[in-house]
Amino acid sequence: MRSYENSRNRSCSKNKTHINYDKSYAIAYITLREEKLIEYKNISYEPLKNYYDKYMRDRDLADEDIKRIINIEQS
Repeated sequence: MRSYENSRNRSCSKNKTHINYDKSYAIAYITLREEKLIEYKNISYEPLKNYYDKYMRDRDLADEDIKRIINIEQS
């Protein structure tokens, strides 16, 4: 039983670390992108601008938002 629990705890810990990394990455990406593009008019990508505005307003992003931001960045 203990080895199963230890294995499960390690797996959860790895997933949590991965999610935290993704969240940090997504926030850094939209923040840098929007702040860098602020001097250029009409260049911002609307979905990313919306996530940036949401993050600035709420100081948080949902897991689904993070996944979408990363998918946009990788496409």
